[in-house]
Amino acid sequence: MEFGAKEQASRESGRYPWDDDAQRTRLLDWLSDARQRASEMSAHTTERARQMRDATGEYIHHYPFSTVALALAVGFVAGVLVARR
Repeated sequence: MEFGAKEQASRESGRYPWDDDAQRTRLLDWLSDARQRASEMSAHTTERARQMRDATGEYIHHYPFSTVALALAVGFVAGVLVARR
């Protein structure tokens, strides 16, 4: 039975998977696990972004002239590309 057929059979019978207590419990457990994983990924991503921000700030403080030269070069290339249009 394919996905669409299962959905159609549920509609015709008037029963949905969440009508069954066991399936409802599994669905709620799955949603809880998904919420927990999303929370963990969010915390990991936030920490990684904080580390990247700190590393960038440290690099700029150690190499200010290189950073300015790189910014000027990128700005120049962007200006040339925009002016060509």
